Amino acid sequence: MNTGIPKIMVFHLDQLTGPLPSNRVGDVVYDRILDAIHHGELRPGERLSDQEIARQLGVSRTPVRETLLRLQGMGVVEIAAARYTRVAMVSRQQTVEAVRVWAALYRLVVSEVFPSASTELLERMAAAAEIYRQLAARPGGNGPVPTEKSVIANADFFWAPVAASDNSLLKHAMETAVNVVRLGRQALAQRPSRAEVMAGHHAMLTAATAHDVPAGHRALDEILGIRL
Repeated sequence: MNTGIPKIMVFHLDQLTGPLPSNRVGDVVYDRILDAIHHGELRPGERLSDQEIARQLGVSRTPVRETLLRLQGMGVVEIAAARYTRVAMVSRQQTVEAVRVWAALYRLVVSEVFPSASTELLERMAAAAEIYRQLAARPGGNGPVPTEKSVIANADFFWAPVAASDNSLLKHAMETAVNVVRLGRQALAQRPSRAEVMAGHHAMLTAATAHDVPAGHRALDEILGIRL
């Protein structure tokens, strides 16, 4: 039976350049795989080979295996011994649950970060919002913007306050929720229109600029009111 899932790893990772401390190799492999998911180069169900990843990156298989186990613990990778290692296939229900977790955690991010939101943070949010706005200005009505670039711009907008947080545990939990949502977004029956996304950006950026936590929470509630 043909499931439509590739039997071999089909994406490519550029080889690492320059020497790295042994304790950093795993982190770099981790970042590379998540970047591939983030940019749509790795899709749900796509097979992963620790041997092939190690060959492409020019590293040993040990840090690659450790990274895949780490990603399995986050729900991003599925491993069945002697059968497959693949990018997780996330259902609509799992995606909705991950969005709920993301929302609860993001309220904490707003509470921690918005009172002292820096100029650098506001500029990062504004830059990501502007990239999305430019993509949304292209022809196509008011439907979702059908490009990976728009997904990345929207993700960058909402990740900026998380990156500004000093709470490492909160960042880790957010990272897990975000990556499950990224994988599962294709399972959602409906996606926000470009007008809804831009309205959310505007409300969140306005709240951050004013260092207004309650306004940030209200903006988040409005964003969550968009159908899933």
